[in-house]
Amino acid sequence: MIRLTLGVFLVSVAIGYYDFPTPSFVVYFGRLVNESLDRLTRYACAIAVHQKERLASTFANSEQPLRVFSAQELSHFGGNKDSKGLYLALLGRVYDVGKGARHYGPDGTYHVFAGRDASRAFVTGDFSEDGLTDDLSGLSNEELVAIQEWVDFYGKEYKLVGVVQGRYYDAQGRPSKQLKHLEQLLHRAMEWQQQQNAEVERFPPCNSEWIQGQGGRVWCSQNSGGIKRSWVGVPRRLFTPGSRQSRCVCAKSNGPPQESSQAAESLDTDRGDLDYPNLSEFPNCDPKAVSCNIDSDV
Repeated sequence: MIRLTLGVFLVSVAIGYYDFPTPSFVVYFGRLVNESLDRLTRYACAIAVHQKERLASTFANSEQPLRVFSAQELSHFGGNKDSKGLYLALLGRVYDVGKGARHYGPDGTYHVFAGRDASRAFVTGDFSEDGLTDDLSGLSNEELVAIQEWVDFYGKEYKLVGVVQGRYYDAQGRPSKQLKHLEQLLHRAMEWQQQQNAEVERFPPCNSEWIQGQGGRVWCSQNSGGIKRSWVGVPRRLFTPGSRQSRCVCAKSNGPPQESSQAAESLDTDRGDLDYPNLSEFPNCDPKAVSCNIDSDV
């Protein structure tokens, strides 16, 4: 839902596996582990560099001294009659959104953001006075990732003209302890997002349908979940650790598993990811079937 809200807002504003020959188990296993570790190392390094550059861009100081606004001063840039301009703030950073006046001006859909820092409302959709705040405490990882995406968007599309004295910057425009703490939270949230993306790549969502009077069906294909791959997989329930909630995913059912750690734990290298501990079979469905009929309570 956050992604959908983000997409709608951006459009309106920006008009914006292995298949090795196996001569012996030793050769096979060594090659599998070495290549898997090599890929994981490159992947982790790329993520770390990307996140560092992204956060550095978010919190870097401007080349020129930035004006420090008080909240009262910023309110004079709300785009109303006799306004001094059209600004908004995000995480204490003030952007000139004058070129988007039709969206942020008095008659614009997003005028509520003008002349203030309402960072929290960007991801909660709570436009009450209590919701229009810069306090991001208690947000989920997903919401923090969305905040970072908003920061990236405004940094690219609009000119940074100052900072707001308060939660994130002091009277001299220096970052506060709260901003530095938020930077750590954003870093963790982006790491979480990378893990989620990796999990979706490994366990793509099933195709699904529900027909009145007939019930539901889930099935796998080489493009289910929008993840193109060389294997089809079989439907499985993937549980979140510590939770009873699950989602339908397609699990690779032959060849080696996609994680080297799992390969080291199992001598059967022709079961794909079926031995992954958080997977469960659908009841009354052939474990090898690519399609399963399901009841509404599953």
